[in-house]
Amino acid sequence: MCGGPYPRIDRKTLLYSLLPPLGYGIYIVVRGQLIERYPYPFINPLRIGYPQMLLNMMILLAVFMAIALLLARIERW
Repeated sequence: MCGGPYPRIDRKTLLYSLLPPLGYGIYIVVRGQLIERYPYPFINPLRIGYPQMLLNMMILLAVFMAIALLLARIERW
């Protein structure tokens, strides 16, 4: 059976779905500070500056949240 009478993706699940990308983003920044090398050019504060890096990370989190919301809507459909 693919689904039940209750939605499996609730608000708490949506918030928890942001933890892995947020944790990975923090890991990238901390590791990059230690070795002065970043795996992605759009999160490299040495090239683009910290304000732009933070904006890029917020955009990525918003994209992840939009995908999670889309999946929640599909599930309730």
